[in-house]
Amino acid sequence: MQHLKKITLVALLFISTIVFAGQYQVYYLNESTRIVLSKVACDEDRGFRAAVQNTNHQFVKGCWVVSPENMIHITWKDGDFSVFSPDMFSEVMEAEI
Repeated sequence: MQHLKKITLVALLFISTIVFAGQYQVYYLNESTRIVLSKVACDEDRGFRAAVQNTNHQFVKGCWVVSPENMIHITWKDGDFSVFSPDMFSEVMEAEI
């Protein structure tokens, strides 16, 4: 139970950095999972912060850049990566997060 509380706290802190960063983009993979792109620089200096979040309060952090092919390239913390068309993301208001 302690581990779950720590994960929830970290998730809330990460989400709050996205909210206060200004604009962000969201792509809903399905009704319970979304990818959020922020304009907050990644600590590793590899683009901007991204997160995949679900309604079970689980999330994975990553960093995103626009590739030379004009695609959104997200490198996840576990080493995996995803590529999406920018058209799949919608800019949303901060209140919607």
